[in-house]
Amino acid sequence: MKKSSTGLKLILSLIILVLTTVLFSYGVFNLLETPFEWALVIRYALIGFGLAAYFFILVQFKLTLGAIIFLLGYSFAFLILLSAYREGSAGWGDLIGILSWMFIMLATIVLSLLVELVRVLIRKNKEKKVALATQAEEPKKEELQE
Repeated sequence: MKKSSTGLKLILSLIILVLTTVLFSYGVFNLLETPFEWALVIRYALIGFGLAAYFFILVQFKLTLGAIIFLLGYSFAFLILLSAYREGSAGWGDLIGILSWMFIMLATIVLSLLVELVRVLIRKNKEKKVALATQAEEPKKEELQE
């Protein structure tokens, strides 16, 4: 069962890698009409690899809320990027698009990490309260038995 679960996580991460490469390539080579270069495709694949690795870490450690935030931010970032590339903005569309994408992705990664950190701290705090409550009840039980 664990092998298939890890396999599914790897497949989802691979989809992130391929989708990143395809969406960047589509935006640059089709919408911005830049001549095709393999060097750019390799760079987009490296960016995709980084995002896929981050997503894999989130799902591997069962940080579901962080993974959901990441996917929403990822989708929104590419929506903004491609719409900026499509509109052009008189030569500034490419710069506006990539800067927006970078800002949104950075904010998404930071937000997903912060949300998961808060969840861990809340969970630890609840565990500590339960441990203290059980320790407080043990002397009461001993007094009742005497």
